[in-house]
Amino acid sequence: MELPQSVPAISHLFSSFSAFLEVMYDPYLTWRSFVRGQSADYSRLSYKPHSVHVEIVPFIYDCFQEEKLIRYAEIGESLLNILGAVICGSQRNGMKAICPATVSITMSILRQWESANNLRRVALQCYALMVIVLQKSSPEERQIDLVTLVQLYCDALQELLATKHFDSGDANFDITSDADQDVAIDMAALSSTVAAVKFFVTGDAGVSEAVSDSNLLELLTNLPKLIKPWHIS
Repeated sequence: MELPQSVPAISHLFSSFSAFLEVMYDPYLTWRSFVRGQSADYSRLSYKPHSVHVEIVPFIYDCFQEEKLIRYAEIGESLLNILGAVICGSQRNGMKAICPATVSITMSILRQWESANNLRRVALQCYALMVIVLQKSSPEERQIDLVTLVQLYCDALQELLATKHFDSGDANFDITSDADQDVAIDMAALSSTVAAVKFFVTGDAGVSEAVSDSNLLELLTNLPKLIKPWHIS
């Protein structure tokens, strides 16, 4: 990823690799259905996908430790599509893939205004899927509990709200990153993140309890007051 001319080839490699693993771990393409707003009925899926290889999740995590990955959203999307397919393909693999490491990946994308809109969209879908799959599991199966998952989402929202990008008194307002002029902020970051709440807030008792135990409702009701001082024209 150091050489710009090599990016298309690397992006194509990751896309092909992602497609291969999606078919292996999610042969019914339930992740792609979920992305389109359709939920799979696992009781009707007769074929059980392969058990996820022990190196897949660490590989995805390690890739996202490269700070410059944020500049290459297509590569990040391919990696998240692998994660989504593993989680969506079977409950067994999903419980292996939903862990503090993968949750930290989605949170690192959601809390940054600099994350590309398409990458943020896939990260939000992955996060919603994590909540949905966890609520179908028993507490002893989980590597991270629902309350923690929802609270981390709240923390990401709070980081977005803490931005100085829209301070009215900032005479040097610039929507590009100070560190790298090639990286611009996603103006829809906050609205996309808030809108995604509808994907995972369901009538399930576990999710409702997790929401009430976090400060999500307080955050959402205070949004108008919190963004009122922002200078956006």
